[in-house]
Amino acid sequence: MNKNIIILLICGVFLCCKITSVNTDAKGKYILKTPHSEITIKSNGEFYYRSFQGLIKPISEGYWELKEGNKLILNSKDKYKSGYIEQVKSALNRINTSVITVFDGENNLNKNGTIYINDNPKEEFKLNNDGKVELDSKLNSISVLTLDGYYTLKLDSENYYDISVKARHEEVNDKFFKNEVFILKKSSLISESGQKYIKE
Repeated sequence: MNKNIIILLICGVFLCCKITSVNTDAKGKYILKTPHSEITIKSNGEFYYRSFQGLIKPISEGYWELKEGNKLILNSKDKYKSGYIEQVKSALNRINTSVITVFDGENNLNKNGTIYINDNPKEEFKLNNDGKVELDSKLNSISVLTLDGYYTLKLDSENYYDISVKARHEEVNDKFFKNEVFILKKSSLISESGQKYIKE
């Protein structure tokens, strides 16, 4: 066998072993003393987070990956995302009317909110018992005021819309990680803010 091929094969085996070793080292439970928090890195590519802050006990679950050998990146599952508004259905209306339907985070119709349109606080409309507002105005933005928050959605262009949105309040018992980076050391995880989680 060609000597160069043998060297390449040996290097490939060495690199594979090295990557496996790093991934193996990542798995385990990491603990932050103050405020007491835990991150468990699982072998199936998932993680579990929980924290104890008096009466508030935020949790999260999601997926992790390693980049550049020592950067551990966490992304939570969507169900832990809160404090946001998103467009769930949208179509241009051919008649000169806009219809807005508002749901809460659990996909129930929101019957108690107030709608503001086009960044104008004077353009105020109450949701009806079907969670809807119908108006004869073009829309370029929608703001929803509920009992627990105020959320604004910018639209792609000004037009008449038949649109449904979901507004979910900020949930103190959920923690949402989005591309959150931790530096993996031999026996610890260090957050971007410098918090050090020690491996158990």
